[in-house]
Amino acid sequence: MSFLQPLLNQCKWDTIVDFMLYTTEEFKLRYDLYLNSTAQYVFLSSSRVYAESKTPIKEESPRLLDVCTDEAYIATDEYAIAKARQEYILKKSERRNWTVIRPYVTFSEIRLQLSPLEKCHRKGNRHQAQGSFDGKMDSRHRWRNLAS
Repeated sequence: MSFLQPLLNQCKWDTIVDFMLYTTEEFKLRYDLYLNSTAQYVFLSSSRVYAESKTPIKEESPRLLDVCTDEAYIATDEYAIAKARQEYILKKSERRNWTVIRPYVTFSEIRLQLSPLEKCHRKGNRHQAQGSFDGKMDSRHRWRNLAS
């Protein structure tokens, strides 16, 4: 972080778009610097901060961090939990020059989109999302559905 402060203090930046992954402790050390160094801080989070839902996700939908009863999982700083905590840190800050964006789909044919699978694994049910997956990828880097 020592390299960031001199760089960000060079001027007041119009916008900082932050797509990095931090531990919650790392984020606590950085967020004030980011908010104070820019007119607008854009934090790329994840739709995974939301709990599983059978209805479309909205801003006020239940968040995983608030409804999950798995204490061992909540005690971790796993990606979804870390992003949710970091959003809360921004919401609690006195500054309001931030925006949270939660992309749901990665934009690549070869990049595996795990969100539905990971949500099922957290519930302990591998077969709930999009058919029954064997956990292997085919030669085109897509999940094979051996049940069909």
